[in-house]
Amino acid sequence: MYEFTPPDAGTFWYHPHVNSLEQLGKGLVGAFIVEESEAEQAELGFDQDIPLILKNWHLDDQGQWLPLSTPRQVARMEPRTN
Repeated sequence: MYEFTPPDAGTFWYHPHVNSLEQLGKGLVGAFIVEESEAEQAELGFDQDIPLILKNWHLDDQGQWLPLSTPRQVARMEPRTN
């Protein structure tokens, strides 16, 4: 378990840096939300942060993973060219 105090509130994302091609391509990515204190939230005038994460996976007709070609394609899930 890791514990730390982030310097700023905000919406961030996490992703792997080991075996990134496969892990990122198969969905290991997500939102990391650091909330303001209750006093800061009241001062700013909003009460929620609603993230929307969309991911596309390349599967064949049998539902099996297609080869993940390049890190750039995996990160952006661009259309395959081969």
